[in-house]
Amino acid sequence: LAALRDQVVATIGDSLRSRAGILSRRRPVPRRTRRPANNDAYVLALVGKRELNQRNQDLKGSIGHFRQAIELDSLSAEAWSGLSLALALAPNYRGAAADSVAPVVIRSARRALQLDPSLAEPHVALGLVLSRNFQWERAEAELKTAIDIDPRDVEARVQYGRLLMFRGRLAEAFRELRKARDADPASALVLSWLSFAWYVGGQMDSALVESARAMESNPSNLSAVCFRAMILAAVGQKAEARQLLEKFPHYNPLGLYALALAGDARAVRARLDTIASVPSTTSTPQTARAFAMLGLGDTAQALDALERAT
Repeated sequence: LAALRDQVVATIGDSLRSRAGILSRRRPVPRRTRRPANNDAYVLALVGKRELNQRNQDLKGSIGHFRQAIELDSLSAEAWSGLSLALALAPNYRGAAADSVAPVVIRSARRALQLDPSLAEPHVALGLVLSRNFQWERAEAELKTAIDIDPRDVEARVQYGRLLMFRGRLAEAFRELRKARDADPASALVLSWLSFAWYVGGQMDSALVESARAMESNPSNLSAVCFRAMILAAVGQKAEARQLLEKFPHYNPLGLYALALAGDARAVRARLDTIASVPSTTSTPQTARAFAMLGLGDTAQALDALERAT
């Protein structure tokens, strides 16, 4: 009942702000703690959360554990929340198209907030969906709401930093990523994205240091491996970059870009052939080809592939 009351108040507030033409964020709701009704569901949600935080080469395990937790306890706000974020991140991995997961992400996030409006994670998930639809202002509002609710939530800081970086606001992105590092200095996710920010800014010495720290923290983290390889290739350590990418997922566009930068054109084309031979209903093959061609310096083919993907 308390959760329902908070949701009604928040919905009315959003409606009034919308009518007034004001794009504003919800005020943070004090966090409530709810004793788990089902201990097995609680444990499954914790395992799913751990897998999500590790961010290795696949999120299927994390998604599966959250769904199992919901089957055991449909009132677990933490499970619905974790599921919304895991699904929102799934398009960055294999086997998920952004358009197909978006409705489920939205439903899961809204369900989590109905059960516990004090959660930050569902707002991050909604922000990711909105940013993929290029609704930048709404996405930024959701991510800022998440940070307002929990200033030490590194996921919210990282995703907000990513959005700022992609919009060309690099100085602001650095601010958010540094705050994320202060909150969790050992997070491979945080350190890898900070290394990428240094890479984008052309500060290769700092990029090398942060990417090495990310790899020390978790050498299986997808972004840590990919960004480290990109940075190594950019500073001329191409053999080390190729070695790092040997076991990297073939389908990953940024991995192909890094491999192309490392000068292994034969391996890049072999991986593209493998991707093309697998039936897919998503834009992944063309997106991968675009990044590969860009890394090889063929901008005409890169643009053609991006147009096909779009």
